[in-house]
Amino acid sequence: LISTFTTAVVFQVAGLILVVVGLAQGFLAGRARKGSKRFASAAVGLAMAAVAYLGVLLVFAGIAPVGVLIVAVIMVLFITGSAMNQRPTAQRWYDAEDRP
Repeated sequence: LISTFTTAVVFQVAGLILVVVGLAQGFLAGRARKGSKRFASAAVGLAMAAVAYLGVLLVFAGIAPVGVLIVAVIMVLFITGSAMNQRPTAQRWYDAEDRP
């Protein structure tokens, strides 16, 4: 069954998964911005799972160097955003009662 899939189908499914992950990331970020620490932690977990998925995709997809650069930038942004969200100043913002 797996051998009947073409490369185009594999890339379409991978793209669909990334779209769903992006929508979920947007939802979690919206809830985290309202002050929910639980959703912020879930967003970090989803971002790290997306980085792992993108890394596997990079290894097995064999895409052009420009594509690798774009995916690498996306991975760096996910990692940076997750690290910044876990800093003590960000954690104090989630613990505060009065947020802007």
